Amino acid sequence: MPDRDGQKQPSKEISQILLEQNIITPQMLQEALDYQQKYGGGVTQYLVAFGYLKEDDLAHCVSSRFNVPYLSLKTYSVPAQAISLIPARMAQEYCLVPVDCEGDILTVVMADPLDKAAIEKIQETTGYTVRPYVGVISDITEAIGQYYDVPDWAKVPGGSHDYDDYQGLERRRAGRTRTVIDIDFEIDRRLITAKTINLSAVGLLFETQGHLTIGSYVAIVLHLPQAVYPQPIAATVQIVREKELVAPQRGYGARFATIGKKELTALLEYSRKQEETRKKADPGTVTENDIWGKGD
Repeated sequence: MPDRDGQKQPSKEISQILLEQNIITPQMLQEALDYQQKYGGGVTQYLVAFGYLKEDDLAHCVSSRFNVPYLSLKTYSVPAQAISLIPARMAQEYCLVPVDCEGDILTVVMADPLDKAAIEKIQETTGYTVRPYVGVISDITEAIGQYYDVPDWAKVPGGSHDYDDYQGLERRRAGRTRTVIDIDFEIDRRLITAKTINLSAVGLLFETQGHLTIGSYVAIVLHLPQAVYPQPIAATVQIVREKELVAPQRGYGARFATIGKKELTALLEYSRKQEETRKKADPGTVTENDIWGKGD
């Protein structure tokens, strides 16, 4: 990026700056790097998902160190013209939201405004020169859900759906099917195993014995049968709901923050086939979730 706006050119990775400021430890960084190498995605997003890095710390570190302006999306109304310039898939992949366009300048709020590859991709796609701002990951994820519709490839293909645990826009676009998939994630360096209760294009419900904080981000791995999808599927989710079940089990609702298009398609296709198999075995099967209940 040119320094026409006074933005300093990054001489080090954000992760190295976080190390120097003692915000994270080398062990935390290595864990995130190992996860990135295995599953892709951004190092800083995994640091947040593991609970090693606070979103505000990340945003303020980038803003102060590299003179990148900060913009809170909570109080900003994004015009439709700006949203139309960047596809939803790209916004999700790079964790960003376009917020304004003036002349040949496109202002974009990014979780990682130092990501040269992302900026080059945006400029190549839109034809605009990008003016990056730094934002908080959860605000960006929420804005993507608010301003973008779920693309056609992310819609649940067929089957009966239960909408009772979703409200508003989320309810209208998030048909869910009862789907059991093994998942695992780490809490305080402990590997936690869980099973999904159901799945939609925007998120999932699952039960586990681990305790998760509402609003937190968690890096999860989903395991489909080898014959269906041979590799583990990595995703980052935001915990949005919690329900007490029979102790020590707890139920959680989570929205997808980052997940690959191919991987989500595989999950939805597997979910659809599970639904079809269940209906053939018992045509009277109801797809509501008895554990979470209706209208809860």
